Amino acid sequence: MRCPRIVFQMACLACVLSGDTRAEGDWRSLGPGVGYAPEAFFVSENAVYVGLVEEDLTTGLGLFRYRFDTEQWDLFAWGGFRILGIAVWGEADRNILISRYGDRGNADVLRSTDGGSNWVTTYHRDYWEIVGLTQAPTDTARVLMHHPKMYSSDGGWSWNAPGGSVPWGETRDMTFNPSDAQVAYFTSASEIEVDMICKSTDGGAYWRYSLIDGWVHSGIEVERQQTNRVLCGTTGDLVHVSTDAGETWSMRDAPFRAWVPDCPPWSTRSLFVLGTTLDESSYDVWRTGDLAESWQPCGEGLPAAPGELWIWSQLFIESHPTQPILYAALKGAGVWMWDLSASAILSPEGSTTPRIELLLYPNPAAEGFRCAVRIPESAPVTLALHDARGRLVQKLREGFLVAGDHVFTWRAGQGTERRLANGTYYVRLDAGPARETRSLVILR
Repeated sequence: MRCPRIVFQMACLACVLSGDTRAEGDWRSLGPGVGYAPEAFFVSENAVYVGLVEEDLTTGLGLFRYRFDTEQWDLFAWGGFRILGIAVWGEADRNILISRYGDRGNADVLRSTDGGSNWVTTYHRDYWEIVGLTQAPTDTARVLMHHPKMYSSDGGWSWNAPGGSVPWGETRDMTFNPSDAQVAYFTSASEIEVDMICKSTDGGAYWRYSLIDGWVHSGIEVERQQTNRVLCGTTGDLVHVSTDAGETWSMRDAPFRAWVPDCPPWSTRSLFVLGTTLDESSYDVWRTGDLAESWQPCGEGLPAAPGELWIWSQLFIESHPTQPILYAALKGAGVWMWDLSASAILSPEGSTTPRIELLLYPNPAAEGFRCAVRIPESAPVTLALHDARGRLVQKLREGFLVAGDHVFTWRAGQGTERRLANGTYYVRLDAGPARETRSLVILR
């Protein structure tokens, strides 16, 4: 199989802190979809599949496919339908399971065993959307339907309703434990705006739930190396984390509006999160290797966001199943890819060289920027902003920091932060006897 590769270009921020400001890679647009919104997204060994809808979220466009061997898009199937769920597996993508919604309000789950040449209806509903399909990584026969909440143990040929009391409301995302197909999670919000995270230990046959204070929006993922660690994205600058397989939850800060996390098969600990900047002006991908204790920005080049994103299905991030490549499907911006093969993305700790490191993002910056800091040993730290003549403008951080990775955000016009004139500035990091300096361009 041949997979598209990014042409590495000029200086940008690599996802792993390396101390070198040269680019390891940038996001690259694959199209199609400018002016449209994704409603389902799947990446196989052979292709990218995306269900697109008009940006007004009413007119379905069908299932589109980007083949890696031809590097071309085609309208793969069901033009004119809204495609709300996709699962693809097997040699040459012969097995395909989708959920679709037509203009007459009829919804179906369809199964193909010959790569999409022929389809069989395995589930049908009148005047009811069938939203979302999630397949277990370790057992292709185990599939969950997001809404209505159903489960299949035979690859989508038959469907069963879970027993017991299942929370009623909009399911935002579902995920399986990557090493145990019996353990699954979903996030949900009821009609009375009660947010919850639900867990099953029998493959979706029965669910139990816990109410969550704060925002629960979409995107829940289990870490592959330590499956007791779970991360859930929110609509605010917070994330929910669990270190005991979903029994208890706590909130941690995020430097952006976190939407959809992903833990790639080729990654050991890294969780990637797609969202928007705090002012919702652009899309962002960040990475955490320590369950949201620290964050690292991933690459540059994603487009501006089209305004407030209040529908959970407008953003998706998925990874290639074997190669270190991320794919993002964005409302109003199409499908994007980032090839990470030239970086040390497989190692959350990055370089083994014990040195302090500092990266700035975005650069050039307009109304704010972030400082990603790595220190190999706990030390007293000063992080300061200086003008082009070396005069102190503001101390961004001063105090003792433990060893590891840290991210600090500077926003113009908030607190003591003042707006900066256009020009070149310098950010200096002092950690014990070590020092690192990076230039920053302010350009509005």
